Amino acid sequence: MLNFLARHGAVLLHPRLTLSATVDNNRRDGLLLLAIYLLGSKTVPIMERVADALALSGFGALQALLPVVLVGLPWILATFAIEFVADREHQDKVSLLRVPLVACAIVANTLVSFSITLPGPDYLLELVGGLWGVALAAIFCRKPRPAVAMPKGPRVQSALIAIIFGLLTTANLVFDSVLVAANWAVMSPVSTGDPVPAFKVQTLDGQTFETADLSGNVDVLVFWTTWCGVCHDEMPVLKNLHDRFGGNGVRITAVNCDRRDQRRAAEQYQETMQLPFGIALDTGAVKRAFRVKMYPHLVIVDKAGQIRHVHQGRVGESTLVGEIRGLLRE
Repeated sequence: MLNFLARHGAVLLHPRLTLSATVDNNRRDGLLLLAIYLLGSKTVPIMERVADALALSGFGALQALLPVVLVGLPWILATFAIEFVADREHQDKVSLLRVPLVACAIVANTLVSFSITLPGPDYLLELVGGLWGVALAAIFCRKPRPAVAMPKGPRVQSALIAIIFGLLTTANLVFDSVLVAANWAVMSPVSTGDPVPAFKVQTLDGQTFETADLSGNVDVLVFWTTWCGVCHDEMPVLKNLHDRFGGNGVRITAVNCDRRDQRRAAEQYQETMQLPFGIALDTGAVKRAFRVKMYPHLVIVDKAGQIRHVHQGRVGESTLVGEIRGLLRE
């Protein structure tokens, strides 16, 4: 156990010693490090995607789960970069070279738990950890080095640092698990069976659009932005739905969520795309009420004001036509 802890902690404290030929580095360490990385720093974002998937159905659930891959993107990029830099004779060291990334990710998540915000982007510390690992690969894994045994002092120091990060990982996992349990009900978007949340928003033509208006029609709410490529692709679908069902008790409202120059951007977009349906201007309150996390986000409400269908991302026109027809027949 001491050797196991020492070789991981020594990557941070004594990289020359731990990356020498006399240290037994096992490529299976990568699986352990990946587990520590995910449990110690990614529990909340992973469970957010799981909550999204459980709130949806069919292809929409699969779409909600796909962004889980992005959670591990720093790990994937760091691995490719390290393997590219390290020569073939040192490929057995690649797993250990991801220790700096894991350590920085755990520190970053710990800071978030204490509401400590560092300057720069959220991924700054993970970027530092990834570059740290690549730098170690460039320094110690590009040419043969003489085998050096690790003295007892550095071994103990390295084991202690590994234990500290193990405790931080455990603390992060416990804290994040409690956070997920306490907020599970609001981690996913509103879904079938949930009541329509209270909201009130202004439309592009100066009218008020609110919760009480979602009654008597089949309402299709589409949360979108002018910069969203998938939203742009689906606007013709929404126009077709409006032309097809607009006179039969179906109302489409596009809820714009742009942040800058919202009114002007929405007006220009409406004119360019020749959108025949209403546009609401949300400053963030409606998005939060419906717990929207990605665009486009589509919510279909029946004549009684109940949420019946929710879609995240791309959705086929035939799917929407079938759902709307089903609600009109009720």
